Amino acid sequence: MSGETAAVSEPHDSDAPAWGAAGEGCAAPSRERRLRMLDRLAEAGLEIALAIERRVKDAPPDQPLAELNAAAMAYGRAARATRLAILLQEQLGQGGGDPQAVARQAEAVREAALAARKTAHIGRAVRIVERVAMTCQIKPSRIGDYAYAARERLDDDDIYGLVATRPLGELVALVCRDLGLKPDWDALADEAWARAEIASGAAGSPFLKDDDEEGDDGPDPGAARPAFRPPTFEERLRAVAQDPAIIAAARTDTG
Repeated sequence: MSGETAAVSEPHDSDAPAWGAAGEGCAAPSRERRLRMLDRLAEAGLEIALAIERRVKDAPPDQPLAELNAAAMAYGRAARATRLAILLQEQLGQGGGDPQAVARQAEAVREAALAARKTAHIGRAVRIVERVAMTCQIKPSRIGDYAYAARERLDDDDIYGLVATRPLGELVALVCRDLGLKPDWDALADEAWARAEIASGAAGSPFLKDDDEEGDDGPDPGAARPAFRPPTFEERLRAVAQDPAIIAAARTDTG
């Protein structure tokens, strides 16, 4: 064990020139040393990701789902770290600026991509809810009110949790339940998005409801709730006009 510890503590051969170039350790690592460090990090991240992949492939069919989920999360973290190391390496190789600034920029790009993905996911769910409302014989003039109410609920992660991680069918079922809509699940199952969701076996999808579960109205998570009537445009406008903050601001502007 002590021999293994010593071997780990010894610097890698590729580090030897860099330590000398860095003086007594007070100077910042040189650009070449940073490139070598990032190369090692990228290689290590790739090896970890491949090791997790092999473990999952060799796992028995009855492996607990929790272990598979943990492996998937670990794989995602290793893959993300590898991508970030490669990105930083590319930036430094092209004479890029501060690595921390590059890392922050990469994280900002990632956050923007996640936000765009969530926006697109919500948009698809809202369009499906609109079609459901049309089949429920909602007046055409009121379809927009239902779409507005659906988007408001989906935009707030406090209501349904992280909507970006939920399948479309589950979101549609939750929104329709709260808005008092009853989807024709058999008809929805023929749509392309529903067929893809069924094929993926997405956890939480209402299309994968067990046959032995009670209920004749198709998949409907949760207990039935009273019908919800989305506020009309006039009601929303009246609520805004009665907002104390807006009234105070208007009085300030008018003197």
